[in-house]
Amino acid sequence: MNEFTGGEIFHYTSPASLEKILFSEAEVELFASRYDCVNDTQEGKYIINIYGDVVEELHKAEKKISDEAYRTIRSILPGNKMLIPKYIGGECVRARNEKCDMYICCFSTDGDSLPMWNYYSKNDKYQGYSIGIEGQPAIDSLNPFLSGANVKWYEVVYDEQEQKGLIKNFLSELLEYYTPARKPSIQETIASQLNEWSMIFKNPCFEHEKEVRMVLYLPKGTEHEHYTIEYRQKDMFMIPFTRFHLSKDCVTSVRISPLYCTDGEKEQQIKILKERLNKEGYITEVIPSQIPIRY
Repeated sequence: MNEFTGGEIFHYTSPASLEKILFSEAEVELFASRYDCVNDTQEGKYIINIYGDVVEELHKAEKKISDEAYRTIRSILPGNKMLIPKYIGGECVRARNEKCDMYICCFSTDGDSLPMWNYYSKNDKYQGYSIGIEGQPAIDSLNPFLSGANVKWYEVVYDEQEQKGLIKNFLSELLEYYTPARKPSIQETIASQLNEWSMIFKNPCFEHEKEVRMVLYLPKGTEHEHYTIEYRQKDMFMIPFTRFHLSKDCVTSVRISPLYCTDGEKEQQIKILKERLNKEGYITEVIPSQIPIRY
């Protein structure tokens, strides 16, 4: 279900954050923020209206679900459970559905996007970096730390018709087996699927981000061995987050934002940054943005 399985992705960041991500630890260090505290105010909730619209269409316009089935499913909200495995000695000894908080880290499939650089403009200049990361090694880097947690990598879906089509197909197949006796299990199945889609579907106004996201599911009320919950302040908002680490081998490139400085200064900074990356054990290229803008 729209799972990301590999390929190069890019993490946009500020100069101060680049220092923390690439140079403060033995490995690449990234933050995953709790989903309900990120910049998109509809995060995790956008799915609710889309789902409601589809149910109404199936019932009233297309007459594909009965009145009883409609009453059963119309008010279902995304659940908050995810299958959490427990490993001992490298073997999974159990897996059970647990109530979870979700933490997300965002990437893009476009490493040189003007709308993305706009997030990092200051004093009429773009000041930021785009870190290229190879997807499959990044996924593999987190696999040893999955006991007591779950990690999913998703490609975000922005097109409303595609979103509605996925929901329609899912409901049509599921409700073929509807009987009053199956009502609880059908409701639970829908809530579980909506929970997953809530991390995949986004408002079309964000489609320029071309987002791939890592979603970390942590059981509520527990402390994980590898993922400690911390807090940071963003203006007047306090954001819960956790750190996670990737191998340096995952980093494929570092791109410098457009209009950062003169051509001569940019060439110098590319040389210095590559020198520092090599000293820190990175085998990667440093490249300038190719966006041809003057101001």
